[in-house]
Amino acid sequence: MEAKFGDEGRYRSPDRSAVMPRPHRDRKKRSLVSSVSSALDFAFRLRSKINSMSSPDILGEPRPAQEKKDFPWPIAIGAGIVLVVIGIAAALMYKPAPQPGAGRPTPPYAANLQLRDIKMATANNFMGGSVTYLEGSIANTGNQTVTGVTVEATFQNSMNQVVQQEYLPVMVTQERPGYSDNVDLSRAPLAPGKSSPIRITLEHVSSDWNGAYPAVRIVDVKTQ
Repeated sequence: MEAKFGDEGRYRSPDRSAVMPRPHRDRKKRSLVSSVSSALDFAFRLRSKINSMSSPDILGEPRPAQEKKDFPWPIAIGAGIVLVVIGIAAALMYKPAPQPGAGRPTPPYAANLQLRDIKMATANNFMGGSVTYLEGSIANTGNQTVTGVTVEATFQNSMNQVVQQEYLPVMVTQERPGYSDNVDLSRAPLAPGKSSPIRITLEHVSSDWNGAYPAVRIVDVKTQ
């Protein structure tokens, strides 16, 4: 390295910039800063990605305990009580429909009485209304005189359910000059071996009646 002299002949120390130029040092500094910055940026992006993907299961953290709900026993007990009360009320209010022959017992002497050719008809009464009646005959095949007979007439609907059940007296039809009269057997007893035309009058018939002949059976007999 050569010593240089100035214009005035004085000695000047060597220029160190000639040995290590400044641009080279600046590039190293910038490269280091860039590397640190890149490392920080990568760490930040990695942390953001982990946060976005993390969950209690992935990170091994325990899930928060779910709140345990108790069974609503008061509501269930109240509903059960209501159902029991409704069932008891329905059982108390339910009345099975009576079946033909399930009413009064048949008297023993009824086996000696025969109801024959029973037909149903309708006629107008003196008040302008209509009356339904059963007509036929009764025969006494026993050895006692009959002074009274009551029959049970049972009407059913289209589902064979009983919709009307009547207990009616049997009236004997007697011919009068110019008209027919219906009288009670107590006024015209039926002797043994005799028969007579009869009429059984109904005040009304259920609108749910299926139109078929009612079931008729004897439920009471008076004899002498």
